Amino acid sequence: MNIKKTFYEQLASDLGCTVDDIASEKNIFTCSKKLEGARTCNWHEISKLNLICINSKIVARSEEPEIINWLRENYTSFKGEWLSEYGDLRKLDEGLKQFDICIGNLQPFFVPGEKKIEPDYNVLKDIELKWYNQEEILQFKGDRRFEHAINFDKSAPDVIAVTAQRNGEVLAMAAANADSKRLWQMGIDVIPEYKGYGLGTTMVILLKNKIMKMDILPYYGTAVSHIQSQMIAVKSGFVPGWMELCTMPANKSK
Repeated sequence: MNIKKTFYEQLASDLGCTVDDIASEKNIFTCSKKLEGARTCNWHEISKLNLICINSKIVARSEEPEIINWLRENYTSFKGEWLSEYGDLRKLDEGLKQFDICIGNLQPFFVPGEKKIEPDYNVLKDIELKWYNQEEILQFKGDRRFEHAINFDKSAPDVIAVTAQRNGEVLAMAAANADSKRLWQMGIDVIPEYKGYGLGTTMVILLKNKIMKMDILPYYGTAVSHIQSQMIAVKSGFVPGWMELCTMPANKSK
């Protein structure tokens, strides 16, 4: 699998542009309706503006020409790698309020690196692994212990999961949802008593490798401030792919 080609193609579908646009170093602004094949995760569904930072630039898409025209006028020469600076985010947030929207979410996303990482099976000593398909995952609905691994979003169904169990007790779960055909987004939850022993990293590696064998690209999202989660991504063989910003109605932020 050509990892870069695969996620560049997905981002192009998400943002209504070309793969060459994603690969370039020039800021791109597109006014287009949501394309078939775009990711269907929650933030994409409610956001009036989708914006990513990649290759030291920004790529922005909206269905509303006024938003795109304002961005083009004010951000054509902006250096995208600095968007997460507080001052720049505050300036963007204030500017977007004229369109009755504000920043709702800002996340880094990771994709697999070229080097394959194998799990540390020593971590799994005395632990039973159990795999689940889409239907079997439903038994965990309402179980808040695993709200980062599975989300039961109909537009992005949870399609595969693996748990680590000891004496019938679930200690950790890694899962992925199909928010597009090319890419499946991964999540991990480890119960508090078992954090810090490498179980989360091992589970993510197991699931990542299995998904890639299915010729699908797993990707991993987290919060800008969640260093522990980012370290799991890095230790699991993921590398930074892009930063993504979505918006929400400004009146909901009050």
